[in-house]
Amino acid sequence: MAPALTSPRQIAVTEHDSVDKTRAAALRLLTQRPRSVLELKERLSQRFPTNAVDEVVSALATTSLLDDEAFARWWTESRTGSRPMSASMIARELAQKGIDGETVAVAIAEVDDAANARTLARKAVRSIPTDRYDRFARRLLGRLARRGYSSTVCRSIVQEAWSEVRGEAEGSGEDGSGL
Repeated sequence: MAPALTSPRQIAVTEHDSVDKTRAAALRLLTQRPRSVLELKERLSQRFPTNAVDEVVSALATTSLLDDEAFARWWTESRTGSRPMSASMIARELAQKGIDGETVAVAIAEVDDAANARTLARKAVRSIPTDRYDRFARRLLGRLARRGYSSTVCRSIVQEAWSEVRGEAEGSGEDGSGL
């Protein structure tokens, strides 16, 4: 059983220790990947007292270690990288992480949904059967839609991808008719 805290000095030392432990945990989380202010607060609040979390987050927010604008840019770049997704889906994720609307708008301003969908389609086509258009279209549309692309973008990208696949099949001597 822990001894009872009686003196103001013991209480102050305990609060200081709590802030130090909270700061150490926050820095560990930030070395893993950038985080939004809300995300960091939520994670730290699971283990530490609210007053220590507020103090640490406020201190980190005054530095470049905790910056919602930089986080939004980083998140957008990572989400348009190897497995691209739509601007609307990125915006939704950023909003869930506590990023304000204006910052989200700036972060996703240069996201090109058509180009990202095209990149995703080129990768996806490798694993989609190309023997029948209906199967090809259904599977590719599904992949694009799960990444948040609009139906208009999805349909045009499916048409482009089908044309490319058919063009390659014709160029290689295959007619793709299954005969």
